[in-house]
Amino acid sequence: MELHRKTARYWSAGGSDLRYVGGVFGLFLLYFILQKVLFLLVYAGKLAAVGTTAGDIAAIFLHGLRHDAAVAAYLAVLPLLLTSVLCIAGWGRKKVGRTLGRILHYYYLLISLVLGLIYTADLVLFGHWGFRLDATPLFYLRQPAEAMASATAPELLIALVLFAVFALIPAYALRRFHRAYFPLGQATRLYIIGVWKLVVGGALLFLMIRGSIGVATLNVGSVFHSPKQLHNQAAVNPCFSFLYACMRSEEKLSDYQFMPTEECHAAFERLHRYGSSDGSGMQEAASDSTEMVLSTDRPNIILILMESFSANAVGCLGGTTGHTPCIDTLAQGGILFSNTYASSFRTDRGTVATLSGYPSQPHSSIIKYPDKVRGLPGLAASLRAAGYSTHHLYGGDADFTNVRSYLYATGYDEITDVSNFPIKTRLSKWGTPDHISFPRVLDDCRRLEKQGKPYFYSYLTLSSHEPFDVLSRHDNDPYLNSVFYTDSCLGDFVHAMEQSPEWKNTLIIAISDHGYPYPADKALPDHPDRYKILMLWTGGAIRRPMVFDKVVSQSDLPATLLAQLGLPHGEMKFSKNIFRKGSPHFAYFSFPSLAGLATSQGTTIYNFDSKTIVYDDDPAHAEQRAGDARVMLQSVMEDMLSR
Repeated sequence: MELHRKTARYWSAGGSDLRYVGGVFGLFLLYFILQKVLFLLVYAGKLAAVGTTAGDIAAIFLHGLRHDAAVAAYLAVLPLLLTSVLCIAGWGRKKVGRTLGRILHYYYLLISLVLGLIYTADLVLFGHWGFRLDATPLFYLRQPAEAMASATAPELLIALVLFAVFALIPAYALRRFHRAYFPLGQATRLYIIGVWKLVVGGALLFLMIRGSIGVATLNVGSVFHSPKQLHNQAAVNPCFSFLYACMRSEEKLSDYQFMPTEECHAAFERLHRYGSSDGSGMQEAASDSTEMVLSTDRPNIILILMESFSANAVGCLGGTTGHTPCIDTLAQGGILFSNTYASSFRTDRGTVATLSGYPSQPHSSIIKYPDKVRGLPGLAASLRAAGYSTHHLYGGDADFTNVRSYLYATGYDEITDVSNFPIKTRLSKWGTPDHISFPRVLDDCRRLEKQGKPYFYSYLTLSSHEPFDVLSRHDNDPYLNSVFYTDSCLGDFVHAMEQSPEWKNTLIIAISDHGYPYPADKALPDHPDRYKILMLWTGGAIRRPMVFDKVVSQSDLPATLLAQLGLPHGEMKFSKNIFRKGSPHFAYFSFPSLAGLATSQGTTIYNFDSKTIVYDDDPAHAEQRAGDARVMLQSVMEDMLSR
């Protein structure tokens, strides 16, 4: 009888530790919901642009609750463990209680700081990137000064204030709750009975963390519920997506294994087979001749990677008029590729796609793996083997995102960056602006013309990168203003090159490294115009002006150029010679959680986390294109992970 009374008293009084853990879980859950409210308020304009109803808002909160509960459960695990230890050790042991309580106090402080940092970074970066926070910033923070260069002083100040608020709210709430409700009950001899709380509480938290009792565990795509990508992104808890990406930072092929390997290889060969498209597949062609568009097979080649030049900002590509007068004029006497797609959304990915013909990876970048980069083919290496000298210039830091190691590994002889410019010329947050670095390119090219051998010179602009801090003022929109500025720098450069005696033997290629989220109605990553970019060939080596209106990819440039020079390009298996008769014309591109494929019939964007088509403008061939996008994604990842 006495044993029964003690047991009942223990279960009644001692239950306060589970209530305490439940309270901690509830505070975290409330914090995540409030953060979601703030996110929706900050991006209300974007939500309105895609047509968002009250029902959509409710769905965002309802579906997002799975992520929010999972993260809250993760964070409640330590409080459960420590209160269970205290329970088993004995409620009356004040010294144990004080020690464990102090540990939890510092734990809450640390978690508050981490949550504040994650939510601040997410709220700021989403406007630039279009997806919730993942492990990507960790790669760029290897050079923190360059990583922060996109932010203006007001933005940094706002971010600092947001961080302070986001960190103080949970720190204050948890501290007050902890001091008021941390259990220090009456002593009992039946301490071991407290194990049931650890078992039951742990099971509940595990269930919420796992997300279901079925085979499938919770992932980023588990909260996707709408054909509107912005609604899906709004439902994602950035803390969950960040932790999920960190835990799977080492890519696994199984994450992209959509079909058996043999089937994927056969489908890849079908996609890249030269022939004629009849809508159902590629057929073999009798001829594989290449249309020659250059007047010489050994021109001097200047390749200009135009930072963030979206086709939507280029007049001759049907974009906003009046901001690219020089490009529009050059297009009339050159070869304008009017349907070019970027491989991805960042410079590191676009650089590899352009110079190696290697498509981007959605959640990673091969450039961050020096051991894999060493085996990549390179346009520079192919040209160097043909007798070219190879050079690269960037007005910023060439070590940012491992670019320097990539360039040397893929065939460059000489690399010039901001360290080679006088300190007084570093007028931009990113380094030396375009109106100073373009003349340096001009001087180098004139020097190279005298060496008696052809040269390949690539140059990455920087002034049209956020924060768009350029000297001239043409438009109130900072992005369009920077586009106009860089366009004028390009025009001055080409005009100066025209005076060279080597002009007739010069090919200038202007191609964007990636697009930019402009305008607002075409800014989201599930809209194909986000990936449409500029590619223009000009110079005295152009045989005749033309507009090439077939769909091409940024990664097709190396094979196409090498074919014009009569050089082999077989090692660039992802790059297509688009001037070859019967060439397949499609463009594959990727974004975190997305893989897209554009053809002459239409464009399909497939979300491989939610396994749904999120964009399509040609339903008749949507499933075919979605399947081809999966083939490309699996093929790229298989190749990357096997290097």
